Amino acid sequence: MSVTVATTEPLATAEVRLQLRVEVLEDGWVTVPVLPLGTPVTNATVDGTNVQLFATEHGLAWGAKKAGTYGMALNYTIDAARSDFGFTLAVPAPPGTAVNLSASLPGSGLDVAVIPSAGTRTRSSGNTTRVTATIPPSSGIQISWRRPVSDTHAVGRAAYTGHLAGEAVTWSGEIVVEIFTEDTATLDLLPRTTTLREVTVDGRPAPILVHGSNFATLVKGQGKHTVVVAFQVPVDRSTGPPKVAVTVPPVPVSRFDLTLDGKKEVSVTPASNVENKVTGGVTRATVFVPMTSDVVFTWAEAVPEAIRAEVRANAGLYHLLHAEEGVLYVHAMVLFDITRGETSTLTLEVPQGVQVNRITSPSGAVADWRIGESENGGTRQATIFLDRKVGGELLIEIDYDSSLSEDQPLAAPLMTAPGVQRQRGMVALLSSKDLTLKPEDEGGATRVGENQLPAFVRDKVELTVAHTFKYVEAAPSIVIASSEPERKQGRFDAQVDTLVSLGEVTMRCSASVELNVKSGGIMDLTLDLPAGVNLLALAGPSIRTHTVATEAGAQRIDVAFTQEMEGQFRLEVEYERIMVDSEADVEVPTLAVRGAEVEQGRLAVEALSAVEVQASTTTQLTDVDVNDLPRQLVLRTTNPILMAFKYVKAEQPSRLVLAITRHQVVEVQEAAIDQADYTTLFTSDGLAVTTAQFVVRNSRKQFLRIELPEGSTVWSAFVDGRPEKPALGEDNANEVLIKIVTSTRGFPVRLVYATDGSKIGG
Repeated sequence: MSVTVATTEPLATAEVRLQLRVEVLEDGWVTVPVLPLGTPVTNATVDGTNVQLFATEHGLAWGAKKAGTYGMALNYTIDAARSDFGFTLAVPAPPGTAVNLSASLPGSGLDVAVIPSAGTRTRSSGNTTRVTATIPPSSGIQISWRRPVSDTHAVGRAAYTGHLAGEAVTWSGEIVVEIFTEDTATLDLLPRTTTLREVTVDGRPAPILVHGSNFATLVKGQGKHTVVVAFQVPVDRSTGPPKVAVTVPPVPVSRFDLTLDGKKEVSVTPASNVENKVTGGVTRATVFVPMTSDVVFTWAEAVPEAIRAEVRANAGLYHLLHAEEGVLYVHAMVLFDITRGETSTLTLEVPQGVQVNRITSPSGAVADWRIGESENGGTRQATIFLDRKVGGELLIEIDYDSSLSEDQPLAAPLMTAPGVQRQRGMVALLSSKDLTLKPEDEGGATRVGENQLPAFVRDKVELTVAHTFKYVEAAPSIVIASSEPERKQGRFDAQVDTLVSLGEVTMRCSASVELNVKSGGIMDLTLDLPAGVNLLALAGPSIRTHTVATEAGAQRIDVAFTQEMEGQFRLEVEYERIMVDSEADVEVPTLAVRGAEVEQGRLAVEALSAVEVQASTTTQLTDVDVNDLPRQLVLRTTNPILMAFKYVKAEQPSRLVLAITRHQVVEVQEAAIDQADYTTLFTSDGLAVTTAQFVVRNSRKQFLRIELPEGSTVWSAFVDGRPEKPALGEDNANEVLIKIVTSTRGFPVRLVYATDGSKIGG
């Protein structure tokens, strides 16, 4: 492996060239893993031929088909990671293969480390450092380099021992210093505000200097030295528990041992694990702190173990109740606030006669739960097992239900939290579209507003809150009953679009009623039609039934829905009126919607037969251009729209009377044969076989009638290329009826028949 590093400040990029010898032991496709996944290979060749590597679960691999020895060359480029001291380069290597490494690094006199490696050698040449090493089997190589260290010394470890004496703590600190050169190093110790007692270096008194804002001492000689400093720090009792603030040099490993008289509970800032050992009435606290210059110790009288193990908690219980037919559903949320200690189990009292369906926690802390047996038919205990010991707040959610009778009140089944220091709760009775819950007896609970529910409870409410109660300590005996909610007719607008189709004897109307429910909902709807009109069809979403009744000389259509309708929906109504030939003027029957706050309509008229239509009377109507009609109305037409109007329902109803003039229909040709070709074959025994080819156009005729010669027999018939079975005429035995298609373009009809005759003589 040859690694060449080129530095482009502040980055460093390495180009790796790897030469491998791969030996395949048997014929057949073999997968040879060569590099870890993610290696940015730029070129791969085998015996000088470019090959493609592919990804497997073992890394990038090459596929070989024949046994033999192959020479593989790989090139890839990687970036080095830079730190404050130098660079680190992670080089992927072939797995399970020893590597001879040769690296070229920019710079001279570098400190180089290769991991893992054996026999690493470095040599500087000009402005380049060359490294050679033997790498044991590994999937990766780490090369790190930096320029020679400019620091003269380093502090690695420090240990401080202190004991309380009156109103101060006397400390003795032992600091291990390593000097890199033979020069004298200045070592900063403690702030100048510290009460300093003594400083020694390697057991001998050392000079004490004032270096900036710190005391310092001098350390000379390459190697490790031990500096011991003795000082005192006063105890601060002005802000609560006693505390001692110590300012020390930041060292990677710092240990503190503090000895106090009596049983004390010692804590430290920054937070770390403190080992408190009590021996002979003396507490010794040992702690390792992170690399910092400020350490604060506080202590208080130790709490007995029996009291320490005791768990203290409060509970807030919130119940959401709603009813469905025959069932009362409860969603309970219990917010435990563990104020002291930790616990991995929680208990709840389950009301009598309920079925618990689910116990969960939004934090996922619930591992399992069990419901105990009831004693003498009373309450049961639910034990909740957590996946860890918890403290602080924890929310538990419980879903349970019980049977509910519509004619018999029921005591609201509320959960309780036994063993807690204090509990309080709230109950919300919800109302759905079908049933609502109302309190028969409030049972000592306090009625409050819906806004008293906490935010995390309100987020779970999907129905309407009808009643809300609050209680403290003991759960109240709230008696509830279910009933159908008082329904208020929703407010809605209506848009009626009607297409009037005039036929020979009927006036057919197709009305599209679009309803926009602005507030509330509607369970039923009433439509009005004039007298003398026949309702043909009524369709729409969620229609249960519709009935037609006569009322005050008009027709009333009552529509009942299967559910409360909200938002926008549409009804399609079709009806017709029979027209008498003697009627010259015919009034158009329009559909009206009762209860609509705003009702608008549009009318479009088309003629299905040869009649002339004029509008003789238009009351409360406005002409509309055909292009302004809605698309769904225009698409229902089969003929051109003759006239269109719009209206808005007012005190004076709109009225459209049409003057209809019927004209006599002129008969036109219904079918024609454009071309007829006959070919007859006469045989020697007197049989004549004739093939008749017709090109026919047909608009209304059902049959093509052909009269054949006397004694003829039909052999075959084809219409537009398809075989057809002819029929015989009723009045004429020689007449043949062939069923034909309707087409304005010419289509072929082919008939083959045979006629008996005299034999051909000499």
